[in-house]
Amino acid sequence: MSHELREPLNAIIGFSRLMLKGLDGALSPQQSQDLHRIYSNSHHLLTLINDLLAISEIRAGLMELRLGEVALPGIIDSVMPTANALVRGKEIVLDQEIDADLPFVWADADRLRQVLVHLLSNAAKFTEEGKITIRAWADEELAYVSINDTGIGIPQDARDRIFNGFDKGGEQKSHGAGLGLVLSREFVEMHGGQIWLESKVGSGSTFTFSIPLCMHVHNEKSADAALDSVTA
Repeated sequence: MSHELREPLNAIIGFSRLMLKGLDGALSPQQSQDLHRIYSNSHHLLTLINDLLAISEIRAGLMELRLGEVALPGIIDSVMPTANALVRGKEIVLDQEIDADLPFVWADADRLRQVLVHLLSNAAKFTEEGKITIRAWADEELAYVSINDTGIGIPQDARDRIFNGFDKGGEQKSHGAGLGLVLSREFVEMHGGQIWLESKVGSGSTFTFSIPLCMHVHNEKSADAALDSVTA
């Protein structure tokens, strides 16, 4: 199913990209605009398919994380070009507040990057002007990352449903199926972390998630091994 869904979309994306580059001849302004829409919406549909398949894999117990030591500042830096593209054309300032000497986390770098992109994309969709701030800090056991925006906010009665999928929190300017937040929650919980939302209508939202620190995971494993040796 994965192959059958992706193959025709990849063909549409590929050929529309060739045409946009002018390899099949000159385009009129209207043709170029229409092709940009085809290209953009095909990419969006491919993202939705990938998210649906990933959620299905997780819930079927077929997805495994490739865990290792990950530096959060490096992951955050790697998604900033995407973040800049998401807010292009809007009066939005992107800011970072990253604690110095942030410890390594025990995570799958690719999945962590996906979580950040989904949360940044969500913030960009519902913020027309102001600021989006990425913060990262840690305590003795966990690292925390938050994405704060100055967007339209999410009503109180929608906050319990926001991570359930196909529910966009009642925003008037809705885009997408809300699958990014579902996938973000699944990935964070697979890591042993949590994700939550704070929001005020008209003042913006803050999504925060936690990820275990390397040293905490290693200490727990050492304690479990010591306990096993005592009880053996």
